[in-house]
Amino acid sequence: YYLMNKFKAESMTRAAIKYLSGVFFFLASISAGFANCEMPKNPIIPDGKKATKAEMVKAIKFIKTDYQMDISAFQNCIQNEQATVGEYATQEQKDKWTSLFNHAFDLQSFFVSKLNKEIRVFKKVQEKKIISKKETTTPKKTLPKKEP
Repeated sequence: YYLMNKFKAESMTRAAIKYLSGVFFFLASISAGFANCEMPKNPIIPDGKKATKAEMVKAIKFIKTDYQMDISAFQNCIQNEQATVGEYATQEQKDKWTSLFNHAFDLQSFFVSKLNKEIRVFKKVQEKKIISKKETTTPKKTLPKKEP
């Protein structure tokens, strides 16, 4: 009888260890997965008053391709993390994911808006340069004086 109880206790201990190691592995993978969701670095938006055309084009391309794709990847990572944790997520985790997801959207909107503003400023500066060039390069026509 003693040996049977000892055997049951050992097998229950092994089962508990296996269960706990599985839970530990699951929690570690969740934690590691969340650590991989990194917010993209903020883009540098050139000043429309001072920027060259090349700088503006570079900023536009970066926002349209790299930055927006990086924001989408970050948001997808958060959604994958939520799906992985599923019903085991605490309210704190859910709130953090929602906050990060929304913050990424807000940042994207902010930088796109800022870039659009600087593009408008850049275009106005370029128009003024063209107008002032025309004024300085076009000779003034004077009418000949009429004699009385």
